[in-house]
Amino acid sequence: TTKHNNKTDWPKTIKRGMAPKSDHLYSSVAQTEGITPNHSTMNSMDEFFESEEENTPQKQLGKLHFPGLNSEAHLSWVPKSLAAMVLFALSFAAGHRSKMLSERKTHSLTLSSSSGHIGAGETMRAFVCITGQLPRLELQDKIDNLFLPFNEIYGVESDVALVLSDTDKKSVRRKGDRKQKFFSVEEVADKLSALPGVTVLNENIDKQSVDPVINQKYLEQRSEGSKMSPERKMEEIKNHVRQFESLAKCHYQMVRSGQEYDIIHRIRDDTGYYQPLNFTKIHSLTSEQPMTILTTDCSRHGGINDRGAFASPDAAYDYFNHPIIHMYTQALSPKVRNTEQFLMTTYQRTCTVKISSE
Repeated sequence: TTKHNNKTDWPKTIKRGMAPKSDHLYSSVAQTEGITPNHSTMNSMDEFFESEEENTPQKQLGKLHFPGLNSEAHLSWVPKSLAAMVLFALSFAAGHRSKMLSERKTHSLTLSSSSGHIGAGETMRAFVCITGQLPRLELQDKIDNLFLPFNEIYGVESDVALVLSDTDKKSVRRKGDRKQKFFSVEEVADKLSALPGVTVLNENIDKQSVDPVINQKYLEQRSEGSKMSPERKMEEIKNHVRQFESLAKCHYQMVRSGQEYDIIHRIRDDTGYYQPLNFTKIHSLTSEQPMTILTTDCSRHGGINDRGAFASPDAAYDYFNHPIIHMYTQALSPKVRNTEQFLMTTYQRTCTVKISSE
C-alpha cells in the first residue's frame, strides 16, 4: 500500500469527458497484467470522515471505509438478437451521454472558511443509487452518515434512486417470518423524502430477471476450478447478471432525472459507513481527473469491492453500464476468477482510486 500523492503523474492530454488512450490503463488491473499502474491508495481513512474517533463495531452491517467493442468474434458468443439489442442500447446511451457531456457546466468551487459548505453560487448535487434486496436494507446508517451530513454540513442536495428487489432467495425470510424494517419501496421513499435536501426519483420495486441470458464463455471460465456444483455455479452467475442489471438501472434513473451531478454514489443495501462522510474530500479526489472511480480496497479477492463506490460524473456511464456490456461482449482476462477481479478489468479505462481498508 502506498500513500496518496496529490501530484500523481497524469497524462496532460486527457480532457473532461474523454477516456484515456488504450495504452494507459488507470486501474489496478495493471497489476495483474504486469503494468505499473498510476492509481492512488491511502493508508488512513480518517480524512474521509468528520470524526477522528476510533471505528465503531461493525454489528451486522457491512461497512465501507470510504473517505471498446471492436471484435465481431466477441459478439458471436451470444445470440444475434441479444447482440443487436446490446449494440442498440450502446448507441442510444452513447448518444445521450455525449449530449450530457456537451451540456455539462464546469463548477467553480471554493470552501468557505466559516462553514463546511462548498460555495460558488451553485448548489452541489449528488446522485445516490441504493441497490440490492429490500428485506436486507439498512437505511438509518445511510441517513445518519450520508444524507444528513451531505446536506447539513456541506449543503449538498441528493437525488436518490432505489433499485431494490423483494427477492425470494433462501437467505432472506419472507414477510411474517423475516425481520425487516421495510416491506415496500414506498415506505423507504417516504422516509428519505422527509429528509432535508433529499429527492427520491422512483418508488417502484425492482423486478429482477427470472432467467437472465448467460454468456456461455463467461460461465465456463468462471466455473474453472470451482468446487460448486454446476447448478449452484449457474445460479451464482445469474445473480451476477442481476447485479450488473441493477447497476444499469441506476444509470437509467440518473439520465431520466435530467439533472447534472457533482458526485455519483452507489451503495449496496446492507452496506454502511463508520462515520459521517467528508463530502469535500471525496469530491476533491473524484474531481482530480474526469474519469475517476473511488472505491475501497478488496484485498481478499484481488479486485474492486462491489459494496459501493463514488464516481466522477464523466465516469458514471462506465461504472454503471460497462459490467453488463462487457460480460456479453468482451473476452475475459484468463486471470479473472471472481466478480471483484471482473469489475477491476471492466473499469480499466478509468482512474480507480483504491482506498486501503487497513
